[in-house]
Amino acid sequence: MSGAMMFIQDDLGISDTQQEILAGILNLCALVGSLTAGRTSDYIGRRYTILLASVLFIIGAILMGTGLFRGNFFDVIKSLKLGWRIMLGIAAVPSLVLAFVILTMPESPRWLVMQGQLGKAKKVLLQVSNTTQEAELRFKDIKVAAGLDENCNDDIVKLSEMPHQGEAPWKELILRPTPSVRWMLFAAIGIHFFEHATGIEAVMTMNAVVSMSFISIYKAITIGKALEEMEMLFTRKSSGKNVAVKTGPTQNGTI
Repeated sequence: MSGAMMFIQDDLGISDTQQEILAGILNLCALVGSLTAGRTSDYIGRRYTILLASVLFIIGAILMGTGLFRGNFFDVIKSLKLGWRIMLGIAAVPSLVLAFVILTMPESPRWLVMQGQLGKAKKVLLQVSNTTQEAELRFKDIKVAAGLDENCNDDIVKLSEMPHQGEAPWKELILRPTPSVRWMLFAAIGIHFFEHATGIEAVMTMNAVVSMSFISIYKAITIGKALEEMEMLFTRKSSGKNVAVKTGPTQNGTI
């Protein structure tokens, strides 16, 4: 996005304020996505949540790249200013690859246990674990975390029989976090705090614009200094000649 900002401003004729809003609105969209990702992953599963995010990213990249909702869409095609559109539209390629790859991956065993599909969860653990003993141990931990008996060997457990946990996840996260969760919470908040406190977020989004402004100022100073030196050089030469003419010829007979 940083590299495309300059070309977007030149092509669309937006102001600096609109350019800043365009760069900052990405964080607002990320906030909405992060708030809905938890419930979405619990409802349709982790795998399909990633697939949904990839599809949304592909659609967004295509719309930004083509400018479909601009009134002068055909004028845009006619002008052939495709630089920033290609930069934004090409971002759909990694998401497209991720969408196809995620379909070949198994579903999260924890989500399968939460849905009462213990048999499928055990099969997934056997596929991704190094040994059968490791799969059994992880399967017991997941069942205990879900509130089930670790010796439960049923392939399917009815959701009505599943214990209800995590009714107030924010309350548990903030008021009664476990030691491991407390450290994860501390690390997450610390990383985001220093990310914004150091200004790296602004550098990532506005780096190209700031760099071009610096280059423009540097060019102006350099060219201005060069012209000033040339003016001083010609002034000195002219002054020297005038002094020589006024004082007359030298001992060698030259002016």
